Amino acid sequence: MSSEPPIDRDAVWHRLRELTDARKSIVPAWVEHKSDAGEVYFYNAETQASVWEKPAELQTAGEIVLAESTWKEYKDPEGRVYFHDATSGKTAWDPPESLLELKALIEEFNASRTDPNSAPVNGAAGRRAVSEDGSVNEESNASSATPTADRISRTSPERGEVLAKESTPAREPTEERQMDVFAIKDINGIDKKEAAEAFRKFLDEKNVPSNINWENCVKIIQSDKRFDVWKKFSDRKQAFNQYKIQKQKQEKEDQRKRQEKAREMFEKMLLATDKISYSTPYRDADRVFATDKVWRGVAERERESLYEDVMIVVEKREKEQAEKDRDESMEKLCDILNNLHEVNEEAVTRLTGVQALGLKEI
Repeated sequence: MSSEPPIDRDAVWHRLRELTDARKSIVPAWVEHKSDAGEVYFYNAETQASVWEKPAELQTAGEIVLAESTWKEYKDPEGRVYFHDATSGKTAWDPPESLLELKALIEEFNASRTDPNSAPVNGAAGRRAVSEDGSVNEESNASSATPTADRISRTSPERGEVLAKESTPAREPTEERQMDVFAIKDINGIDKKEAAEAFRKFLDEKNVPSNINWENCVKIIQSDKRFDVWKKFSDRKQAFNQYKIQKQKQEKEDQRKRQEKAREMFEKMLLATDKISYSTPYRDADRVFATDKVWRGVAERERESLYEDVMIVVEKREKEQAEKDRDESMEKLCDILNNLHEVNEEAVTRLTGVQALGLKEI
């Protein structure tokens, strides 16, 4: 990647200090919560809004400065990290030098703030303390309202726009609670289907892969205190095998959806671009879009075939447009010729009149 001009260290440092000082007087209304699945989301007790992305009020000075950078970090449909500059339109797989320099400067700034004291501030949702580096420590009151699923909204990282609140979020903070296994005297004394389902949810919560055996599964979950109860469950291995089957089905479905979305974006990109035409060979297009995240989002084994299919559509569209342009040109030419014909007739008429007048005078 081409080298970039260095960042203005003095300006960034001033911005970090300005944000840190400003945050000392902020009383944030947002409260951090965790769903039953352990996922973090944020709830505003005043507006009753809930979001997955960390609100600006809770962000540290460093997080805000990074958000203000033109370079942003994303993931493609296959989970690979890439970087995109919205201003220049550049995309890169490796972190740009300016972003690395910016992160290093933020770490240097945080290290320079040696005073660990924070100023406690009383808020509506509980006691809050804004620390020197701008971070927020929250102690929520037990009576703080917990948002319901229909009030959850989520933010798209690519477009930065908040989707409608009535839309279903990608993750539900109000998922069904896990079984309290510590309150059960005999895990084998309860309904086996209920116990098996609870154990599968436990495995899912621990994110146990679908392609491992029971011995390796135990290595993942044995550090959780709940496993002391679950290891006494007689049907645990059978439930584990059922979990693997369900997990594999879900992974295949998720992969199918990601591939479908990647293909859809791939087609839209090719139909909208002016960098190539339908006659451009695939190898040339591959060079043109070598660093394009949408291009690389489609697996290489199917990319060329999909490219050829889209080019058939592009060829048909371009030929139809050429035919339309040709028809319009012919209409314009006909209009010009008709106008010339009318001018010629008028000229002949005038000439005939002049000639007749001349004969009379003779």
